Amino acid sequence: MVENLVDTPLIYAALLNFLVWLAIGFVVVKVWRAPVYHPFVIYLLYHFVGFIVRPLLIYLDGKSFIWLRVGITPTSEDIIRVTAIANVALIAAFLGFTFAKRAKSIIPTFAPVRFVVLRPVAFYAAVFVLGVAGLYGTYRAYGDAGLQSVNAFQVTRDAEGGQRLVGISGYTLALAEFLPIICIMLYLCKGSIRTLSIFFIAAFVALRAYIGAQRLSFVVVLVSVFFVSLIEARRRYPGALIIIGVLLGALLFDIVGHDRYVVRRVVLGDADISSIWTSYVADRGSKSSMDVVEFDSATVAAMVVDERAGYSYGTQYLRLLYWPIPRQLWPDKPVFTSIVNLNEYGNFSSMTTTLYVDVYMVYGFVSLIPMMFLLGVVQSRLYDAAVRTTSPLLFSFFWIFLIYFKTILRDGGVTVVYFWAFSMIAAAILIVVGGIRLRRETTGARARQDYPAATALRPSG
Repeated sequence: MVENLVDTPLIYAALLNFLVWLAIGFVVVKVWRAPVYHPFVIYLLYHFVGFIVRPLLIYLDGKSFIWLRVGITPTSEDIIRVTAIANVALIAAFLGFTFAKRAKSIIPTFAPVRFVVLRPVAFYAAVFVLGVAGLYGTYRAYGDAGLQSVNAFQVTRDAEGGQRLVGISGYTLALAEFLPIICIMLYLCKGSIRTLSIFFIAAFVALRAYIGAQRLSFVVVLVSVFFVSLIEARRRYPGALIIIGVLLGALLFDIVGHDRYVVRRVVLGDADISSIWTSYVADRGSKSSMDVVEFDSATVAAMVVDERAGYSYGTQYLRLLYWPIPRQLWPDKPVFTSIVNLNEYGNFSSMTTTLYVDVYMVYGFVSLIPMMFLLGVVQSRLYDAAVRTTSPLLFSFFWIFLIYFKTILRDGGVTVVYFWAFSMIAAAILIVVGGIRLRRETTGARARQDYPAATALRPSG
């Protein structure tokens, strides 16, 4: 078991987190009927798995491999601290969401949306160019990896634990982020383009599974298909068949995470399905919820901030100014800009510490409360704008925010800018070159709208 010192606090932490989550979830889902594709519902799901289920699993497993890896065993005070941080953050975000909510009661759903391509030849040409660029970036990143490494590129670590690319530009690797948004943009169209998107999506998921890296890329594509299916069916929540599909997708995600070489080994004849499944079940049985360790990492990171390192005063966000500068122009460009380096206090290398600790690190609860309140406001206002807009650019902006929202919660606000920026570049090119317009389909049985006037374009013909 975990040290007796923290056994009981883990149970109390899970219980308190659940009670706060349940109260807020009841209002958002039951009273306001927020659909599953609302950012705040995604937030609630993330919080449930990461801060309610996870402490229970640590208790049942008797250990946390994250705490063992970092080399820090938290005390009961540390468990209390992270519980307070998580609940204050959730309440602050809920208050911001409530403050910014436009609908008087029930949150409106999306009317079915589709992209209309006015210049199909130019659109297909743009898809081809961006697709080739994406495949090139993917090949440079993973093409020659073999079975010895997931990545084909080399990295070095600096004295602070930061990773620097060797012999390749980060901009080249970033081209790979064009592929997910191409699949999504194609799927948001209909007719022959929607049919074409099915082949693109199937090929992309197979490619990413074979590579075994950047699982997030195929997840955001599958999540987009899931959300679009709900919107087109005018449903707020999924039915049984969709839930089964989501669970199968989650299983694929976890299997690839368990063994990054699993598909390559099957293709090359080095393993069969039976042996892979046996290994997966045996390993996951001793490392429950291995990919969702928010509670573990947040606990030790918050402890280091409060007891050893001190506050960062927001210096980690200066990275947004340095990041775009090519290393060819600035060879000694720092990887990190924060005055707090967690790697000085344990093995935090390549570990995410959650948005909660990222904003808590700035100046404790003084920074946590307003920044999480602001996040709640942004979630609400962006969703409201996306429900009413006829701009394909604004809708794409919201959609990319939505599908990468878990990345914001897990990694903090810096990393997600990378995914958002390169996704928006590809989306903007396709929209402008293809002359894309956004059309909302309306029927006699319109979904209830609680706004005074919602803009919609009726299909012609």
